[in-house]
Amino acid sequence: MSSIAVSRSLAGPESTVTDFTCPAASTNASGFVASKALCAPLLGIRRYDNNNVELCTPFNDSVLAFIQAKHIRNVFLHARWGLYCEGNRYKQEEGSPVLLTANRHPEENYHEFESLFHATIEELRRRQVNVVIIASVPEVGMDVPTVLARSRVKGVAVELEPRPVDKAELYAKAQAEKAAKAEKEPAKGEKAAKPAKEAKADADKELLAIIKLSESIKKKSDKLKVLQ
Repeated sequence: MSSIAVSRSLAGPESTVTDFTCPAASTNASGFVASKALCAPLLGIRRYDNNNVELCTPFNDSVLAFIQAKHIRNVFLHARWGLYCEGNRYKQEEGSPVLLTANRHPEENYHEFESLFHATIEELRRRQVNVVIIASVPEVGMDVPTVLARSRVKGVAVELEPRPVDKAELYAKAQAEKAAKAEKEPAKGEKAAKPAKEAKADADKELLAIIKLSESIKKKSDKLKVLQ
């Protein structure tokens, strides 16, 4: 069976589907790679942080058509899931946020990402495709080789491991800022923002939904079979 890896990458051709070599070469397996910078493999994704909101639509649609035309049965999806889901970059990483909604609020990415993620998988499965989710490389918020080199030269240990609490704190801060802004500037025709206790309860529900989504992605990732 043919396979295709669809990935958001900064390297390689931006809008072509090319043959790729993988660790399964010894088994004579073959496949393709579809990759475009700034575009996660999510059908219908819109990048409101880009001048061309529909930047990814033609490419992702063409890949879906390619999968159908070539009768591809195995699709591997890979991206910086955390960045698309949360919007903001981790720690001191440089770069603008990823914005998936017209309101351009990173905290709204969670729900939009969840919708796009499930819709993409459902569409592929509807076409009788086996979908494998490849988990992201852990976010550390710094250039690891440079930091390690400086640490070695200075003889000072450095902590690189990302902490789950960092993500929780980032989300809590975003929700607090959103609630504060809504209280000060309620939109015309809308009711005033909810009381702090009610707003916190809503934030807790959203956080629980995010955790469930994370677990769902992990379960799908665990199904990845390493070809030897």
